[in-house]
Amino acid sequence: MGVFVLFMLATLFIPLHYKMYDIQQERKHALHASATMLEAVKQHGIATTGTHIIDGISYHWRLEGQRICVRYTDRRPHERCVS
Repeated sequence: MGVFVLFMLATLFIPLHYKMYDIQQERKHALHASATMLEAVKQHGIATTGTHIIDGISYHWRLEGQRICVRYTDRRPHERCVS
């Protein structure tokens, strides 16, 4: 009976752990993209494009008038823009 309970706990919590880890990673990458946007705003007038590399991921930013966009790829491509 104890082995069954242990098996059930493992089959329930291991996938939950991986899902929570994925969500945490996505939030971390979104935070890094926001930090890259802040750096792009600081460089406004000096450059219109640039790249920041954080934790091995390249965050490519570009200024288009009043809009800032950051692109990065972890498992899939992402683009975050702010007007």
